[in-house]
Amino acid sequence: QKRQETDALHNPIVAYSTILSTHLKLQIFIEKKKEASQITNLFILSLFAFFLYDSVVHFSSQAFIHSLHFDSNIFRQSFTIFKSFPLNSEELSAFLEALEDDPEFKNAYLFCIYTGVREGECLGLSWSNVNFEKKTVTIAQQLQKVRSENGGTYVIKKCTKTKKPRTICVTNSVIACLKNEKMRQEENARLAGKLWNNEWDLVFTNDLGRHLIIVTFYKHFKRIVAKIGRPDARPHDLRHTFASLAIADNRGDIKSVQTILGHSNAMTTLNTYTHPDEDAQRESIGTVDAYIDTLKKSNEKQG
Repeated sequence: QKRQETDALHNPIVAYSTILSTHLKLQIFIEKKKEASQITNLFILSLFAFFLYDSVVHFSSQAFIHSLHFDSNIFRQSFTIFKSFPLNSEELSAFLEALEDDPEFKNAYLFCIYTGVREGECLGLSWSNVNFEKKTVTIAQQLQKVRSENGGTYVIKKCTKTKKPRTICVTNSVIACLKNEKMRQEENARLAGKLWNNEWDLVFTNDLGRHLIIVTFYKHFKRIVAKIGRPDARPHDLRHTFASLAIADNRGDIKSVQTILGHSNAMTTLNTYTHPDEDAQRESIGTVDAYIDTLKKSNEKQG
């Protein structure tokens, strides 16, 4: 049971079977009126998933939770998996250093950091959407696994999460990253000979030209971040890292950051990636303070 709780808490997507079992747990809980302390984090997380996905529930989940007198601290802790945890400067430096010994995934992870793309968008990127001359990359598709009774198959979905393709202007570092991957891929194709098969013309492939496995991409990343002291980090946190750095250094142009990330609106970008910061608050107040001070001095001169 503890192993089940741990696995669920480290996976943002709760299995549908867990959601269904939660429905039964919820009914039993109401009937027996158990104390909140007896409810595990897994149950709280499952309860959240149930309210999120089951459209037949018409009452407020927040009000319901409050009526059951849940410990708000426990409730908040159970949602930490949904928050973004970007790498700080020291962690990012250590991560970049670790990538130097990892030629297979190095360029893919770097591309995620440099552009903020989602994992599926990175692994589904094709060479036809890379323009070296104009230094642009068009994000128009993603690699996805379609689940089935036999385990599932990988497909290229010709759209992004927001259903709209986006073209982003990239830097020389991104171009160098892509050129390095192209050279690596050409060498792999030469060595593989007739075994080479890149049917989707993908930028990031394995040694035989096949698409990368999403789970492998995830597990490989977890091994790297464990070594640098961030075992909780996920590949998606590279997107959070990019966004946090871009917003911090480009406060006045949220619209550009929104476009790069592919968010449907700027409010999503702001609500997800901006956090209270003492220095930033002082800087904002200082800007207004300086402006008012300038007006006062101007009035004194005129008087």
